Amino acid sequence: MVCAISLNEIFKRKKHEIDRYETTYNFRLIWPLFVTIMDSLYDAADGKFIPGEIKLESFKRLGAQYNADGLCYIGDMEVLVLETSGWGYDHIKGTFALLAMFRSFIQKYYYALPREFAELKLWFAHAREQQISFMMATIFVYDGLW
Repeated sequence: MVCAISLNEIFKRKKHEIDRYETTYNFRLIWPLFVTIMDSLYDAADGKFIPGEIKLESFKRLGAQYNADGLCYIGDMEVLVLETSGWGYDHIKGTFALLAMFRSFIQKYYYALPREFAELKLWFAHAREQQISFMMATIFVYDGLW
């Protein structure tokens, strides 16, 4: 038996007040979704989702600090950053997180060819209210130039 329920139905019930507190929204709805996604895409040794105020390693290497609401890893590399907010500017923070993540890949795999980096795709997920927006970022390579 398949059970489907829309985010609108969950918000209407207000049983857990997920529309009132960001932490409850994450705990009840967003984090289980990302755990399920990572478990279905990658085997447990390769892919994982870490919920909570997680410090982005890519930013630590820059001497800065960035706390994400969740991170997805493949191996030891950050591939998706999750931000949850109301009407804040977390989508702008996510863009800077993606740039730092790309920088980490380039530093780790500095012998890779530019065309190989063009195949790399990193993700930013922004959950707010009744929607989750995904932004995929990739490096544009033109004739071997980055």
